[in-house]
Formats: sequence, structure tokens, C-alpha cells
Amino acid sequence: KEFMELLANPFYLQHLAQKGMFEDQRFMRYLKYLTYWKRPQYAKCLKHVHCLKFLELLLENERFREHCKQHAFIEMVHSNQYHHWLYTKTYQFEQKYQSHPAVSVPNACDIVDNNEKNDK
Repeated sequence: KEFMELLANPFYLQHLAQKGMFEDQRFMRYLKYLTYWKRPQYAKCLKHVHCLKFLELLLENERFREHCKQHAFIEMVHSNQYHHWLYTKTYQFEQKYQSHPAVSVPNACDIVDNNEKNDK
């Protein structure tokens, strides 16, 4: 699980790329083996789910693997990842908690006034 979680870190991907790991067929077979993490019973255990997308890109996109060696590319991926997390979470929070009409809490004075009217 820990290795899968590391794949969500663009700087770790850069480290692997610069060490030539993506040219090693044994390592690429290991990444292919890790695709079982995409199954729901395993994926639900992951905290950093970007690792699944990065795993897919590493396996299917040679250009992505090559670009992982470049610091500017990794910085861009990291920035995009950060902003995705930031704004997606903010948007989800707003949708969940702020899109519903606010529940009005009655003022204590209004309750007293209403009770006095009902008593008459």
C-alpha cells in the first residue's frame, strides 16, 4: 500500500524516472501487477487516489514517463494536483454544506412574543 501511495507524489515519480526505473521491464511488470489496486475493494483503502491515475499514465503513456524526468513538468503536475485537491474539496464542501437553504434559528424574543400571543 505504501508504494502505491508514493505514486501519488510527482516528485517521487521524478526520482524513479531519473533513476531509469521506467526503462526497466521488470519494474514496469511490477507496475502492471499493481493495477489490482483499481478494484473497488482495494481502491477504498487508498488515501491518495491520484496514485491510480499516475499508475495508469505510467503504464500507458511513454511520453508521460519521459516527461517525468523534467523538473518543470513535475512542478506543473504538482501544482495542478494541489489546485485540484484545493478546489475540488472546497467545491464539494460548498455543495454539501452551503447549497442548501440555511436553517433559520428563531430569535428568543420572537419565541416569547409568539407564546404571549398564544396565551391571550
